Amino acid sequence: MMKPGLPGLNLGYRFMTHKGKAVAEDTVDLSDDKSSTLTIAPTYNLRIRNVEVGLSGNLMFMNFQDNANREASFKSNSYMLAIAQTYPNKLSVNLGFGLAQNIPLSDSKTTFTLVNGKIAYALKIKNKIVKFYSGSTLVLGSKAGDGNINEIDNRKVSLNVGGQYKFSKNQFIGLDIGFVKVNDFVADPVGSKDYTEIKGKIKYKYTF
Repeated sequence: MMKPGLPGLNLGYRFMTHKGKAVAEDTVDLSDDKSSTLTIAPTYNLRIRNVEVGLSGNLMFMNFQDNANREASFKSNSYMLAIAQTYPNKLSVNLGFGLAQNIPLSDSKTTFTLVNGKIAYALKIKNKIVKFYSGSTLVLGSKAGDGNINEIDNRKVSLNVGGQYKFSKNQFIGLDIGFVKVNDFVADPVGSKDYTEIKGKIKYKYTF
C-alpha cells in the first residue's frame, strides 16, 4: 500500500550588483558586475507499507557577469537529490547524488560529481539507546585543460563507521572512525598528490 503526502516546494531568487568607481581620471572602474541566483528545492514524503520514504532535491542556477573584466564572468549550476528510508525496526537508509558545474566564459568547464550513502540502526537496551552507522562518499572531479595545465582529474573515496550510546536523558558518547583515499590522475612533475588517511574521533555531549 502506498500513501503519498503533499509535495513541498521552496523557491528562492537573489539578484546582486556591485559598482565601484575609480577615483583617478583615465582609469577604468574598479568593479562593475551583477549576479543572479535561482534555487529550487522540492520535497516529497510518502509511506510504502510500513516504510517511510522522503525525497528531496535542490537545484541552483547562478549567472555572474563582470562588465569590468569579461573573462571573469561565469555560470554555476548544481543539482542535488536525496532519498531517505526509515523502516519499522529503526533501520534507516540514506542515499544521495550531486552534480556541480562551474562554466567560465573564457575557460573549460569544471565538474564535480558526488554519490553518498549511509545506513544506521538504533537499538534500545534497558531503556538506553545505542546507534550504529556506516557511510561512504565518492567524489569525482574533472576539468579539461591544456595538457596538464589547469587540468583536473581526481577521485576521493571516504568511509565512516561509528556508534553512539545515550546513557542518560542529556548525555551521550560517540565514536567515529574514518578512512579517506584521494587519487589525482593528472601527472605532476613535483610529485604525486595521492594520499590515504585514517582518523578517529571520540565525542561526549552533555545538554542542559
